[in-house]
Amino acid sequence: MVTNNISLSSVANLPKEIFQAQNDLNEKLIKMNVEEKVQNQTSPERILDVFV
Repeated sequence: MVTNNISLSSVANLPKEIFQAQNDLNEKLIKMNVEEKVQNQTSPERILDVFV
């Protein structure tokens, strides 16, 4: 029988890790889009107030 160094649990968790990475990326893209829209409508000083 051939043995692999990859554990079954790491393979089973792979879809979860992919989903989490995709979710994190989507969240960053949404924040960037919101920041761009806010920046277009307000002064730079106001942006600091929005994110604090």
